[in-house]
Amino acid sequence: MTKVAKIDFYTVEMPENSNLHFEDFLKQVHALPENDRTKTANGTPVRLHRLVEIENLGNKFLEGEIVRIRMSGLPSIAGLQSGVEDLNLPMNKGLGEQTAFLYHPATKTLLFHATQVGVSIPSFLRYFEILGDSVLNLFQAQIFADPIIMKDALQRLAKMKSIRTVEYRLRVAEVNNMEFLEDQGLSVKQEIDLMNKYKAPSIDLRLSIGHLKNDSLDTSNTQNTVKSLLRWEGKHPGDVARIRLSGADEDNEAIHIKNLLKETMRETITLQLGQERNIPYAIRCDALRRAWQRRQDEIFSLKELN
Repeated sequence: MTKVAKIDFYTVEMPENSNLHFEDFLKQVHALPENDRTKTANGTPVRLHRLVEIENLGNKFLEGEIVRIRMSGLPSIAGLQSGVEDLNLPMNKGLGEQTAFLYHPATKTLLFHATQVGVSIPSFLRYFEILGDSVLNLFQAQIFADPIIMKDALQRLAKMKSIRTVEYRLRVAEVNNMEFLEDQGLSVKQEIDLMNKYKAPSIDLRLSIGHLKNDSLDTSNTQNTVKSLLRWEGKHPGDVARIRLSGADEDNEAIHIKNLLKETMRETITLQLGQERNIPYAIRCDALRRAWQRRQDEIFSLKELN
């Protein structure tokens, strides 16, 4: 039997005033007693379950697993022939929905196994923010996981010497719940103010130089906006619907990026399973390592570009 694992790639940024590397912070969290490192993130108990240092092909990593503990809405047990019965779990136990991850400290790259039932990337970040604030008292700010853009898209962006149009769409589930935008230094705060003012859950913007020739939108502000949108999307997946740009290179050849969000790095790994009813941790970790091997050269070259 086979299954497919989807591995997303992020760059982790710790709060500027923390003076702390993410790898060191992970180790401090894992050193806590299990009870102390179980915290409710986005409404569900979450716990860092495993963390080990490994070396693979000359690179050092932290390999881990974080668990979402589902305490309500539990399924029943059903027999193939007949019968349905309750799980009858003790009140202090739930279903452990596991998510594996791999962190490469040298490039600050996080590989995250995206699943429908495990820990989401927003809950992953919120969990560590809670530990960093209320338990370890290390910082009172946010951790970010910025989606990594593939090299080809970044090269096309870099070739844009003039930007003719930029389009993007923002949408949020609740316009009265935007505390996460505070202190982020986002360049889209004016758009958020408009959404708050009109109680609008979404906003579409298209900025253009129109029919003017030999002109461009401000490239610095455009780049800052794009970075802000990607950071927002990393923190709240789905809130940014698209990021579209058009421009020209130094020879005035047209460059179009239909949707930068579709240019983010993701690997799809086929898992070979036996009779296991739950994907073993070792198999999930092997998928993360294979995903890294496929992308490591590109990741190293991206870091050189930066």
